[in-house]
Amino acid sequence: MHIIKFLLRLLKFIADVLRPKPYILSVIKFIKSVCRNRNLLIEMSKRDIRDRYAGQTLGVVWAVIQPIFLMAVYLFIFTAVFKIRLENVATGDGRAILLNDFAIYLLSGLIPWMTCQEIMTRSVQIILGEVNLVKQVVFPVEILPLKIIWPAAFTQIIATVLFLAYILVRYHTLPDTIILLPVLFGVQIIWMAGLSLLLSPISPFFRDLRELVSMICTVLMYATPIFYTIDMLPKSMRSIILCNPFAHLALCFQDIFYYGAIVNPWSWFLVILISIVSFGFGVRVFVTIKPILGNVL
Repeated sequence: MHIIKFLLRLLKFIADVLRPKPYILSVIKFIKSVCRNRNLLIEMSKRDIRDRYAGQTLGVVWAVIQPIFLMAVYLFIFTAVFKIRLENVATGDGRAILLNDFAIYLLSGLIPWMTCQEIMTRSVQIILGEVNLVKQVVFPVEILPLKIIWPAAFTQIIATVLFLAYILVRYHTLPDTIILLPVLFGVQIIWMAGLSLLLSPISPFFRDLRELVSMICTVLMYATPIFYTIDMLPKSMRSIILCNPFAHLALCFQDIFYYGAIVNPWSWFLVILISIVSFGFGVRVFVTIKPILGNVL
């Protein structure tokens, strides 16, 4: 009987979320609320960065050290231990785009993935970690899942700057597609904001969500063409890997940094589409659950 009631409530919730008119109005109202509270969002994002490294000798310097260390570990494992090599890639006119540099291929997908993973794992804890703020009637709770976006983006920006410095030092040039980087980065942020808004209000109802998301992230990391190319896989596996939306995000970043050309146009289309749907659906779910969060915590 309890299971039937739960399923009926779940179906009603899904129906409420997917109603077209409230869906659009919720997104518009949500964006207006965030704009009104933008100063609070900025301050809480800054505080999140400061609190993360508070009391440590090196402080914010760890935001530089940590991505460098992690990238160095992966590079050592896959280039020195497993000795993965890539064939030279060429455009249609036979011009070589990159000279067998697996480091660039790996880091192109790894850097944005680290941001995605951090946001997903933190989003399932943010509401549970700010119970006092959630229970305050006047506090804009929608700020909480968004405040973790910019600290993660800050780390990605630092890692990307270091990555670009590596390319410049080694090749004395940057690919022309680098002009698309701000666009793709913005699309990624919208996507991650949607995921954070989706996961954060669900976690108080399903306390095991943190462990589940952690396991899913592990699977997704190896199901994303970061440590291998799509061509390395058997044909039967390629379609499975391409069902992973994060695979397309990695392919877009690889287009910018590694290929220097848009060789995966469908991935760009899908990433933009997914980011829009993710944000809209995330907003609708958050707005629907928000009124009852205080009662659950």
